[in-house]
Amino acid sequence: MSLACAQIGHNEYPSLAPPVVKVLRTRGEIPPDLVEEWRQLCSQSVHDEPFYRPEWIAAYIRAFGPKRELLIVTARVDGRLKALLTLWKDTNLFSGVPVRRLWGTSAPQNWSFDVIAANDEGGRAGTQAIWESLRDLGGWDLLDLSDVPGDGAGATLLEAAKKDGFAVESEVSTNVPYLSLAGWDGTREWWLRHVSRNFRHNVHRALHKFTTPGSLRLHRITSADPAMIQQYYELEMASWRGPAGFAIPLNPEPKQFYEGIMRAAEQFGYLSCYLLELNGQIAAGHLGLTYGGRYFLLKYAYREDLKQVAPGHLLVVSILCDCAERGLSEFVFVGGGGWKESWSKEAREYRRIFVFRPGVVGHAAHAVKYRVRPAVQGWFSR
Repeated sequence: MSLACAQIGHNEYPSLAPPVVKVLRTRGEIPPDLVEEWRQLCSQSVHDEPFYRPEWIAAYIRAFGPKRELLIVTARVDGRLKALLTLWKDTNLFSGVPVRRLWGTSAPQNWSFDVIAANDEGGRAGTQAIWESLRDLGGWDLLDLSDVPGDGAGATLLEAAKKDGFAVESEVSTNVPYLSLAGWDGTREWWLRHVSRNFRHNVHRALHKFTTPGSLRLHRITSADPAMIQQYYELEMASWRGPAGFAIPLNPEPKQFYEGIMRAAEQFGYLSCYLLELNGQIAAGHLGLTYGGRYFLLKYAYREDLKQVAPGHLLVVSILCDCAERGLSEFVFVGGGGWKESWSKEAREYRRIFVFRPGVVGHAAHAVKYRVRPAVQGWFSR
């Protein structure tokens, strides 16, 4: 573990003391003395979501990158943590060009990632200072942050890099659907009023098959109970993921991550997993989180042999009712795409941002990706 420290001056924020930036290099662990102020910073940020919290990042790092070089960049103003960014460092190919890459510790499931920054002048100054520290750090050709909210602090960093003459690019990485729970009238049909006619018909038909009292039961679990976890794993094995080899219990790294985050979410009181029982049989399940008045769907599974009764959609209807009854404001279909878009056309845009360091490698990577390849593709499409 190594640490570099620098004080960054800012003419843009004359009312503030210059931020103090530290770059901690480690492998696989987050310093314990940073964890609590990290959580406090999350609560002060614009996007206070579970994906930014230290227990989430720590679980992901332990499962997927315990031996990778990790950079934790912090910015403090008057001794208070105001901005933080976690990055992995490696060498990889970008459009066929070998680059030294700094990339965000974000997951391929399209969970949100960003510079964690306080929603005030200190947070903006801290984000600017983090960029200036990275700019002066050297040893990298490409900065790659994926799934950054369109209005997140990452946009501030991108603009600062552009002002410093670095080539920057931004492209849509995903659109995450969500449903507002406001105004619910207490019926299941309420959630179907804006879906397509065919989708509404299919869900109504499934609901009508389970009108007998007790034929459809919803179980919400807020503890990382081994029996519940095993029931969910059995659902994954009985879904398309089992035969395809993608089920969680078949893959050690995802298994370690999900079990780690479920234990942490239980500890901090935001675990919300659901199981749906149809005529006494567990038919579908969600691994989810209730955080900041919103429900976040992380993973879902349903029995493939019950597909004709749409257990996955019945589960969504049941959870929507439960969340509304609990006074939550929103259901977030984390990851976006596919069947989730059948439930809502409202979505938030997330972007992947690139910063290319001036130099032979950075210029080459940018040129190949954004000039050479489009030109070649255009030529072949004639």
